[in-house]
Amino acid sequence: MFIKPDTKLAVRDVMSLYRDYYQGTEFDLSKGTAADPFGCPYRYSGGMDPKGDTSDPSIKRQGAWERSISIFRCGYSYVCQARGWLPDPIGGIVWFGPDQPMSTCYVPFYVGALRVAAPFITCDTTKFNQKSAWWACYFVANWAAVKYEYMIKDVIQKQDEMEQGEIQGIKAMDEQALALYAKHPAKARELLFAFCENQADRVVKDWWNFAWIMVARYADGFVNAPGKMAQEVGYPKAWYETTTWPQGPTGYQKPAPTGATQ
Repeated sequence: MFIKPDTKLAVRDVMSLYRDYYQGTEFDLSKGTAADPFGCPYRYSGGMDPKGDTSDPSIKRQGAWERSISIFRCGYSYVCQARGWLPDPIGGIVWFGPDQPMSTCYVPFYVGALRVAAPFITCDTTKFNQKSAWWACYFVANWAAVKYEYMIKDVIQKQDEMEQGEIQGIKAMDEQALALYAKHPAKARELLFAFCENQADRVVKDWWNFAWIMVARYADGFVNAPGKMAQEVGYPKAWYETTTWPQGPTGYQKPAPTGATQ
């Protein structure tokens, strides 16, 4: 159940483990027919038994997919960071990521913060809500399925930008909070909450802005960019070869001559 890594892991190393879907292995979920033309690693289940009843354990299910760590239906994940050289309220951090790891943005919360930011306690999965952190990440994850191999590069770039910025913000806040904690522990906890709240609100706002950029950039199968709108990238060559594309449109029959039978 446990292994000792060759080197110490940073918090983003653990996040990277959570984002795994067997990339680069024989089980890579972004490869093969089920990954669609653009290498989407999502795998949906259902309707695999003869009677369409998956609740009956006596019915043998016909087939299965590999089960990745970053599975599309994941509701949330988190990384707990314990830093014993700091007082508990400052030393403990929970990095929380709504929805599936591969397309989420992890957000830090000090354990000493008195409350949780509103976007992270706002979630009804049956009602779309732009004030919800979960819906922001969920939307990006689902939109990415449209052209995954293109969009995941944008997602990774945005994750790097946001999460690296958060790590730098934590370093600065540690110093402020530690100095205040030595004199006023209660005020230090208020400071931690204010930091976490501002950070969480900013991430949700930035992630929604990123979502709308992705909507415009990958609409209607094109790749759109300022000055380079409607770039036709089509499908990968290998996928074209599995379709009727090389033969042109099929299924059309010329009308039979008048009086002839068909």
